[in-house]
Amino acid sequence: MVLSEIITELPVKGADAAAYDGGEFKNGKIVVKKGETVDFTSFFNAFDAGFYSKYTTVGEVKLKLDYVGRACVVIIRYARKGKPKDMSVAYTYERVAAAVSENGCEIDVGINRGGILGFVFRAESDGVEISGGRWECDDSCQVNSVRAGFVICTYKRESDALRNAAVLSRAVGNAADIYVVDNGNTLNTTDLPENVSLLPCRNLGGSGGFSRGMAECINNGNTHFVLMDDDIVFDGRTVRKTLGILEVLKADKKQISIGGAMMSFTEPSVVYEAGAYVGEAKLRLPKHNVKIAEKGGLVWCAEETKINYSGWWYFCAPVSLIKEKGLSMPFFIKYDDAEFGLRTSEICPVVCPLGIGVWHQDFETKLPPYMYYYLRRNSLITSAATGNGSLFNATLKLWGSVVKFLRNDKKALAYVFDGYDDYLKGTEFLEKTDGEELHDKVRIAPVKERNAVGIVLKAFTVWLKLLLFSAKINAGYRDKRDELCSLDAWKSRFETDK
Repeated sequence: MVLSEIITELPVKGADAAAYDGGEFKNGKIVVKKGETVDFTSFFNAFDAGFYSKYTTVGEVKLKLDYVGRACVVIIRYARKGKPKDMSVAYTYERVAAAVSENGCEIDVGINRGGILGFVFRAESDGVEISGGRWECDDSCQVNSVRAGFVICTYKRESDALRNAAVLSRAVGNAADIYVVDNGNTLNTTDLPENVSLLPCRNLGGSGGFSRGMAECINNGNTHFVLMDDDIVFDGRTVRKTLGILEVLKADKKQISIGGAMMSFTEPSVVYEAGAYVGEAKLRLPKHNVKIAEKGGLVWCAEETKINYSGWWYFCAPVSLIKEKGLSMPFFIKYDDAEFGLRTSEICPVVCPLGIGVWHQDFETKLPPYMYYYLRRNSLITSAATGNGSLFNATLKLWGSVVKFLRNDKKALAYVFDGYDDYLKGTEFLEKTDGEELHDKVRIAPVKERNAVGIVLKAFTVWLKLLLFSAKINAGYRDKRDELCSLDAWKSRFETDK
């Protein structure tokens, strides 16, 4: 059984270091001169022995390489040593297996010692051509019955959605279901490959679009759902690797969620984020701007860290989870993935295995001011709904925003205040407000920009309301959370005419 494929070409320019180092790529192959080496110890081509040993039935793997010529292949095990520093760690390494052969090789290696397994390829004849390869396990591995549903949610980004639907279609064929949720109603079935289903949907934002796709996974009997942003770029072999992991999970490890690392377009061989932890006061990113072209960064990226959610740019979980815990909170956009993770991670932990990653625009780009409305409103509701809401943290965020934006961005601060105001309206606001109409209003309608005195007075007014009403408001969100996220509630939203 193929667990993961050796990647010789990636879909993003400048990302080669995330796959290999050395040789020259020509006509779909890596060409290596005699005496030169190619190091495949990389994010996409190393084997995450620690993950597979803990979570799957795999006990031994075989590296199969396809090449023409004579070569020496050495498998090296890397392991963490010491504590992380600056998103990197000290590490140990040791040679665990090797082979010298012509026109391809097969090498067996055990994985029970964990770490990551990489390999170095040295050409023993001139012009050796590497065309690919794979990490495999034998037929003794438990094979689970898996029928995943892949969900792309899009709103008037037709070219992005069609591109990714085509990549998915080629990658999985008929081995999974593919759903494109069209919030903008601008796509036609004839635009898509035959094995892709188009789901027109009224514009309920990303929260509603992904919930529509999750509901379809329930209706169609899928075992797992995979959520994907429409504007990511990914290699189809990442998708097949995800399915391979699901097929060999241990019986007591099937209830896990798999998060994909987000790689940056501006630095394609840097992991911008791989899982996150939402605490009572702030968001923590244990793996942020990790330089995976360096061995210390790669080893750190393979370490399991304390996280409770992963972004929905690429996120996989069992359908049984949403049957039990519900779909997305009706936020329209922003923080729905974080709230979902907090609601579900205790019964379905989030893991981010090496080799599962996509490219996405990173979040360092300056946000439009209106986004601060959603970020503040939805983070406050998330804290309240998960039982972590507190007057202290809400007050800390309030005055922190005043300090941050007072001098340079009064418009953003006005949106922050609006976020507090709507959070304080309680669950009835979420239940009865049309998300699309509100979004148009938030984006277009002018906000009240105050002078310094007005800002302080507004902040004091918001704080006073928090003092008087936040305990009751938080209890309301907590009590109504499951109802707001339920499949029945979402079916009602899908069917409501504007």
